[in-house]
Amino acid sequence: MGALLDKPITEKETEQGMKLADDYGDRDRGPPQRHFFETTTRYTKSDMQGWRQEMEDAHIATFDVVEDEDIDRGVGHLSLFGVLDGHGGDWTS
Repeated sequence: MGALLDKPITEKETEQGMKLADDYGDRDRGPPQRHFFETTTRYTKSDMQGWRQEMEDAHIATFDVVEDEDIDRGVGHLSLFGVLDGHGGDWTS
């Protein structure tokens, strides 16, 4: 674990993202193909450095993990969201 500050840094950094349900349509086949969901996908993340000298945490927010050619083969749409807690330094996250 890294060295601590004399007082915490409490400012927060917030990020939001959204992908509309209609954005999941296949460009070559016309209207969206409704599979296992009918809703818009949204996320919000907020982080605060706290007592650490540097921010040690990280996050992942990716809506389109699967390539278009994989969607054509029936893989479907895949999003990835993750919070990586960097105990002991940002290299761990």
